[in-house]
Amino acid sequence: MRKIKVLAWTLLYFLIMHFSIKVGSFIPAKYTSEVVDNSDFRKFDDALRMVLDCTPELADEIERHLAGCAARKIVRYGTHRQHAAMMTCFTPSPTKSNHVHFIDGAMGGYAMAASALKASAAPT
Repeated sequence: MRKIKVLAWTLLYFLIMHFSIKVGSFIPAKYTSEVVDNSDFRKFDDALRMVLDCTPELADEIERHLAGCAARKIVRYGTHRQHAAMMTCFTPSPTKSNHVHFIDGAMGGYAMAASALKASAAPT
């Protein structure tokens, strides 16, 4: 019975989002727009970390550019390709704009890219 209830609520939410049905003060198009604005697809500290959704050809071009820059000792980098991303959401209220969404590769993208960076920096 519990699974049926979860499936029913999931279907309801899917229909609301898919058909952009306004429910009270919840406006699906506004919420979807805010998801983009409130997502952490890039991070800054001592490094730039990003999750990119692009074609394999563009990924190849980016990696060629990074390799050229690394050869000139301009950057150190690590990359990791995946077929999916994972978004973890913190949404106190769907009608307010204070929701936050954390994005990473579905198979540990940031950790795998960091491993590639460490491997490239290791002495040979």
